[in-house]
Amino acid sequence: MGMRVIYMAHPVSGDVHRNLAHAQLWYRRIQDVNPLVSLCAHWMVTVWVRTDEPYTEESYDLHLRWDEAVVARCDGIVLVGGKITRGMARERAVIQEAGKTVYDLTHLGDSPVIVNTKDLIL
Repeated sequence: MGMRVIYMAHPVSGDVHRNLAHAQLWYRRIQDVNPLVSLCAHWMVTVWVRTDEPYTEESYDLHLRWDEAVVARCDGIVLVGGKITRGMARERAVIQEAGKTVYDLTHLGDSPVIVNTKDLIL
């Protein structure tokens, strides 16, 4: 099997800096356990470079449409962070509509610090 590209979705709203820090931990842990998976987290870049912009429903929708365009090109999606937000649900729907794989790890909690490595295998 070749390299798979899996989109990683994680909650953003609320405490954005905390959520980004947790997302980075998830990204690292999942990547370490799955060396033949190229994780994609386009949304993290968008959040980092647009932190100076005010939140509006219009900007939220536009950013999600960017993410959905990336998600559509991936082989699957992994959902992490303890819950599924409405943005994550939209990203998941893109994968489901394409008949691709959804890995829902939200039951593992919001931080991967104490997660068993075997639970991270994609």
